Amino acid sequence: MSSNAIFRQYLAACLACLSMMLCGASYGWTSPVLPRLLKSGEINMTDDQSSWVAAFIEVGNLISPLPFGSIIDVWGRKPCILLTGPLYIISWVVVLTTRSVMWLYVERIIQGFAVGIMCTAVVPVYVGEIAQPSVRGSSSTMNQGMLYAGILYTYCLGPYMSYQAFAYANLAVAVVFCVTFCWMPESPYFLLMKNREKEAAESLQWLYGENSVSDIQEELKIVKESVEEDMRSKGTWWDLLKTSGDRKALLILQAALVVKYMSGYLGIVSYATKTFTAKGDSMLNGDEWAILMGFILFLPMFIGAALVEKCGRRPLLIISSVGCAVCDLLAVVYYYIEAETDVYISKYSWIAFFCIAGYCILFSIGLGPLVCVLKAEFFPSNTRGKASAISNLTETVACFICIKLYQVLSDGVGMYMNFAMFALFCLMGSVLIYLYVPETTGMTFSEIQRQFHKVKQSDNFQEKKSPENGACGAV
Repeated sequence: MSSNAIFRQYLAACLACLSMMLCGASYGWTSPVLPRLLKSGEINMTDDQSSWVAAFIEVGNLISPLPFGSIIDVWGRKPCILLTGPLYIISWVVVLTTRSVMWLYVERIIQGFAVGIMCTAVVPVYVGEIAQPSVRGSSSTMNQGMLYAGILYTYCLGPYMSYQAFAYANLAVAVVFCVTFCWMPESPYFLLMKNREKEAAESLQWLYGENSVSDIQEELKIVKESVEEDMRSKGTWWDLLKTSGDRKALLILQAALVVKYMSGYLGIVSYATKTFTAKGDSMLNGDEWAILMGFILFLPMFIGAALVEKCGRRPLLIISSVGCAVCDLLAVVYYYIEAETDVYISKYSWIAFFCIAGYCILFSIGLGPLVCVLKAEFFPSNTRGKASAISNLTETVACFICIKLYQVLSDGVGMYMNFAMFALFCLMGSVLIYLYVPETTGMTFSEIQRQFHKVKQSDNFQEKKSPENGACGAV
């Protein structure tokens, strides 16, 4: 595969994942803003209302996945992704023009609706379909990397900008996304699903960096055969449960998603400032700790992207889940001593930070990006959108529980109870991954399907490969 092809596939994935940066900014926005609003009284709200502001994003996220699981197969991947831009713009306009808790709820629901579309259409479908097998894992991890970039963006700007200026800064990212991603090609898989072969060839030509359509005829043939194989079934919701292999793929993914989000990531992100100033003295203020945590979430992504194709999905997922459990348990010890004993430990707040920093590093090289990769790989093209929609509903419920319970457990029991819950889910996830998650590194989509259905290659159509495993492999 030429360097030009690699660059173009990464570029398209990166610009698509700008919507993930918008998603990260939406989740990270609450960390610097809510404590300020509670203190200043600029918007009159209680602690309980502030937790609902943080959690209401999941209400919108609950609405959009199921319909868009089918719509992306009608409208296309690219238009659905582009739709998230105007939705984010509207949400930030609401922030700029209103000053009430009820309007903040509305803003969060709009952002959640956009998150639901993005999680259904971006990584599991679009990025997976435009990338060849040799770069699919690393390009798919870009999804989580851009999410962390959005979180870091809000952590760095939020404490030092006015409420109004901060909203304009987030609005600017949404505008940049709309202006840049509109120039990217549609998925060649979707175009062939709709018998638009000429447009599919042009899409592949751009993604491969070739000078003419004639240069990618072999790759076009491979993708076409793959799509035809998948489209022999119309791809109904029932197809996700039709065979034991389909059910296994769906159930493994749902369990992995619950573990990912209940390991504590979103609760920590949404309440970072509160987490690091839970009690008393600290060598840094909460916003400064949050900025450090944002960098620690973001930077390990580059390590994870480099390791994912060399080490494989399974080893990184197991190391990540076990390591996250250990870090969560250490945080339990710190926060328990702080809350339930007379030992003065607040001046050693760096201990809590290093526990959570260790969690963030291990999460960023495994559970964070690689569960998204599994979502992109486990299903054929005719059901990938629908599987992604169901998965997004699972994510939404897990995220809502994590975000809402964080404040409730912190106020009602103590911060340590949050981390005890997170550690339990990480330990359960370690067992799940070890027993059930298959290795998919370097496989085409068809090979992954055969692994789930226990079908030998000779029992099915002989999959043809180009020297680079074909354009995006076989679906």
